[in-house]
Amino acid sequence: MSFHAKITTAVVVLLAAALGLLFLLRSGDEEAIEQLLKDGAAAASKQDAEAVIALLSKDFKSSEGDHAWAVQRIRRALAQPVGQIEVSPGGIEVEEGEASAKVRLRSKAGPYGIGETGYDFRFRKEGGAWKVISAEEIK
Repeated sequence: MSFHAKITTAVVVLLAAALGLLFLLRSGDEEAIEQLLKDGAAAASKQDAEAVIALLSKDFKSSEGDHAWAVQRIRRALAQPVGQIEVSPGGIEVEEGEASAKVRLRSKAGPYGIGETGYDFRFRKEGGAWKVISAEEIK
């Protein structure tokens, strides 16, 4: 094996080990938040407003409104066919019972095409479960 091939192999092995380590070090909280986002997208796709609402903290606040406003908006939005909702969370950052994530939501709404929006989500652990405490659209 040539010197160049040995170096290339060593770099590939080191990268694979680093990626494996990142996967192993990923926290259970990050996985729980990612699952919460996937569950919310699945519930929205099924037009299950109550399941989406259950993911919100009672202390939810955004620049547009509070928990009651969010509940009303979710119910109104999911009263219409929304199509398939996909969620792509960016880096989830967890610190002392609170977390944040930049999230892309993509809606495949049949003949209406595809819509995509970015959000800055904030989470808090309440009673052992992660809840959404804020969601701001990224403009």
